[in-house]
Amino acid sequence: MTANQRLTAELSPQNTRHSGAAAVLGAADNLAAEHQRVIDENAELHCRVQELEAENAELRERVEEYEWDHKDDRPKMRHG
Repeated sequence: MTANQRLTAELSPQNTRHSGAAAVLGAADNLAAEHQRVIDENAELHCRVQELEAENAELRERVEEYEWDHKDDRPKMRHG
C-alpha cells in the first residue's frame, strides 16, 4: 500500500474537511499508476524500435549484397 493509499484509508469519507484531500490523494495515485504505465509502454516501444532498426540494417545489407552480385546483369547502354 502506498503512502497516499494509507492516508486515503485513514481519512474518513464522512468528514467533509478531509474528503477533498482523499480525492486529491486518490487522483495522485491514479496519475502515478498512469505515469508508470506510460513508462512501461515507452520501454516496450523502445525495444521494438531497436528490433526494427536491426531488421532494417539487415535488409539494407541484403540489398547491397544483391546489387553487388547482380551489377554485371544490368543492361549496357549503347553510345552513338
